[in-house]
Amino acid sequence: MAGKGTILLVEDEALIAVVAAEALRDLGFEVEEAATAAAARAFAKDHTEKLSVAIIDLNLPDGKGDALAKELRALKPDLPIVITTGEGGNAPAGDLKGRAPIVLLSKPYDSEGLRKSLVTVGLG
Repeated sequence: MAGKGTILLVEDEALIAVVAAEALRDLGFEVEEAATAAAARAFAKDHTEKLSVAIIDLNLPDGKGDALAKELRALKPDLPIVITTGEGGNAPAGDLKGRAPIVLLSKPYDSEGLRKSLVTVGLG
């Protein structure tokens, strides 16, 4: 897999963010990291055209990841989204389904799980 474009990684757990960002960079992607929904929102508003995919933790300190995903999809309707969660179950994707794929990635995940989720959303 040769990465193309920018991935917005929204993860508030520092260790997970560092490991995930490194794995994504190893795959050839540019990675923009955000620890909160507010930081992710600010980056996305100014760099919408650059985004290839958003990887969003379901539980953020300032909101829910699925709400952020809806906001990002309002900015870029064809943005593929990976929702990460340690809660298991199904992705809260109900009204997120549309032209762009959405996939659930359960925590803990490794670099191979991350790679597979990117392939699933069409980046591989």
